[in-house]
Amino acid sequence: MSSDIPDSIKIDGSMRMLPENETLNRGDDPTTGQIPADQSSVEKMPNKTLSTDSLRRQSSEMSLKVSVWKLVEIAVAETVGTACLVFFGCMSLINFGSVPSLQPAIGFGLVVASVVMIFGHISSSHLNPSVTLCALILGKINAVSAVVYVLSECLGAIVGIGLLNLVTPCDLWAASAPDRTVCVTAPAPGLHDAQAVAVEFSATLFLILVVCGVWDERNADKHDSVPLKFGAVITLLAMVAGPYTGASMNPARSLGPAILSGSFHKHWVYWIGPLLGSAVGTIFYKTIFLRKQDSVPGGAEQMPLRPT
Repeated sequence: MSSDIPDSIKIDGSMRMLPENETLNRGDDPTTGQIPADQSSVEKMPNKTLSTDSLRRQSSEMSLKVSVWKLVEIAVAETVGTACLVFFGCMSLINFGSVPSLQPAIGFGLVVASVVMIFGHISSSHLNPSVTLCALILGKINAVSAVVYVLSECLGAIVGIGLLNLVTPCDLWAASAPDRTVCVTAPAPGLHDAQAVAVEFSATLFLILVVCGVWDERNADKHDSVPLKFGAVITLLAMVAGPYTGASMNPARSLGPAILSGSFHKHWVYWIGPLLGSAVGTIFYKTIFLRKQDSVPGGAEQMPLRPT
């Protein structure tokens, strides 16, 4: 009966329809009916696998090199940027007879604006561990990058105040602050520790809200004026909070002068206050204003109201 079945519909042991003019050859496995694969393709498969693995390995190595180089760029930008901040900012405090009351506030504000213009496109110009903490909470950087940022900022602050000390005559340095504590931040006399922390907390919180607003994607078309925005905010906060605590808002900025002078009186205030202000401000903005919403063309302002 099987001899009456045309070759075009012969079925092998694996229930596979054989094409016309194709029959089981002697090389086929009679028990399974499997037709051996082309020997050349078998030989080529390991090469293809190795080639794919090699490409993946090369891609991984290139990605690692890019990541490492990016961290190097960030480290250099943050170190140099923070050094400029402390060098030129603290230079405004050097006493050449008299220091106008607004000079330090305007000096620090303009330096921040300038540094953001120079390095903003490279590292976002954090220049401040409080801003770095904000970026970490928002998920803009990972923990490794955050460590690189903070170490670079602290190093930059030390370098900046060291360079300022080198270019300033000793008698002028001594005349600018008691016990040679130039640019060292300390609470005003009579200010309790809790009050000092509260001032640094509130000033930093305000600064971080501005940072979050600038980084908000809904503000993506308003980045041309970012340096001026940060310069204005720093100037404002330095003017109003400066008489209380020096308006540091920046642990690294306070660390550099403290190390050079050896004066760490109430130095902890300038870590606890700013970092707490950064954490609270970031979490507040993220929770209230960055809630996950349905993607609607035209932005959040055009999203239809839905009944709850």
